[in-house]
Amino acid sequence: MQMLDGKGERMQMLDEDSSEEEEEGDEEEEEEEEKEGEKEEEINREKEKEVLSLIIRLETYR
Repeated sequence: MQMLDGKGERMQMLDEDSSEEEEEGDEEEEEEEEKEGEKEEEINREKEKEVLSLIIRLETYR
């Protein structure tokens, strides 16, 4: 959309669609970060289980 400023020169305004696209991009990025965080948490839980299992085995053989 173009408008004229007080001097008669053209001004370019941002379309609402472009700002909505930016917001959608931010939301998608946040969702990806959240998914990555969930994956890391799952990996950490699995590692913790493995370590606890090894500790139990070690204590059993003492």
